[in-house]
Amino acid sequence: MRIKFLQEKLGPLEGWLTEDLIDIAYLTGLILSQGTFVCTKDGAQIFVDGRYTSYAKQNSPIPVGSENPENFFKAGTTVGFDKEKMSVSRHAKLRSDITWIASVNLVTRFIKDSSEQQLMRDAGLLAAKGMAFCKAALQPGVSEKEIADDLDYFFKKEGGEGAAFNSIIAFGENSAFPHHRPGSRRWEKGELVLIDIGATKARYQSDMTRTYLFDTKGELKKIYQTVEAAQKLALSICKPGAKIGDIDSAARTLIEKAGYGPLFCHGLGHGIGLEVHEFPSLKNKDPFKDIALESGMVITIEPGIYKAGLGGVRLEDTILITNQGYENLTCHGL
Repeated sequence: MRIKFLQEKLGPLEGWLTEDLIDIAYLTGLILSQGTFVCTKDGAQIFVDGRYTSYAKQNSPIPVGSENPENFFKAGTTVGFDKEKMSVSRHAKLRSDITWIASVNLVTRFIKDSSEQQLMRDAGLLAAKGMAFCKAALQPGVSEKEIADDLDYFFKKEGGEGAAFNSIIAFGENSAFPHHRPGSRRWEKGELVLIDIGATKARYQSDMTRTYLFDTKGELKKIYQTVEAAQKLALSICKPGAKIGDIDSAARTLIEKAGYGPLFCHGLGHGIGLEVHEFPSLKNKDPFKDIALESGMVITIEPGIYKAGLGGVRLEDTILITNQGYENLTCHGL
C-alpha cells in the first residue's frame, strides 16, 4: 500500500530512487545498512548486496535485485530523488542517460496508519515510564550522566531499543542550554531539573520534556507558569484543519507578552515517527506555516524559555492528531 501510494504521487516523474534506509524500512519493512529502492508507476524493486540477499528475499514484499539498481530504468527515463538526502558525490555517479530530477521527498511519513499509531502509543508510554524513572533517580549527589546512562538501560529492560536520542538531563543553570549534554554536574536538593528524553520501541520514537521546579520562589516560577500556559494554549488549538503557523504564533505571542520572546529560541515542535525529527517543523515560517494538521499526524509541542545563568524551562509532549482533536501519547500521570 505504501509503495502504491508513492507510485501514485510520481506525477510527471517516470520513476523514483532512494537510498535512505529509513524510507526503505518504511516502504518495505527491511532493516538494512545499505540498499537502494527503485520504482516506476507500475513496478518496484529493492537492490541489496550479498550480505542481505537471503534476508531480503525472505522478507521483501517486492522483487530483490543484486546488480546496478539504475539498470531498473530505461535510458531517457525521468527519475526523481530526494534532494535533501542524496550527496553531491553520489549524484555525480548516476547514469548519464537518465534525466535525474532533484525533488522534495515523495516518501511522506507524516500521516501514520492505525498500526503506526499504536506503535507510537507504545513508545510514548515507555517514555513516560522513563520520565518517572528519572524523577525517582533524583537523589542528592547523582550526576546528570549517571541518570542518562541508567535510563538507556531502563528503556531496553522495559522492551524498547533504547533512547531515541541523546537524553538531556540538565541540573540548575545547565537547563538554560536547550541541547545540554549530560555531564558530571551533581544534583543538589532543591535545584531545578530539566529532563528531555525519548524512547524507541519497534523502531518508532517518542519525545517528551519535563521541568521540575522544586523551589517555587522567584523568576523561575514565572517562567514555568509562562511555558505551561503556552503549551496548554498550543495544545488547545491542535485539531484537523489548524494551521501550523497559527499554533506556533499563539504560543510565541503569549511568551512575548510575558517579556520572554527572545528567550524562546527554537520551533514549537516537529513531526516524529521513525525519526525523532520528521516533517513538518512547527514554525510560523515558510514552507510550514500554511500546512494544516490532519488526523493521523504525530507531532510534538514543546515551548521553552531559557535564561543564561538562571535556568531554562521546557515542557513537551508527543501528540497524535485525531478527528476530535488530539491524543497525548506521553502524558500518563506516572
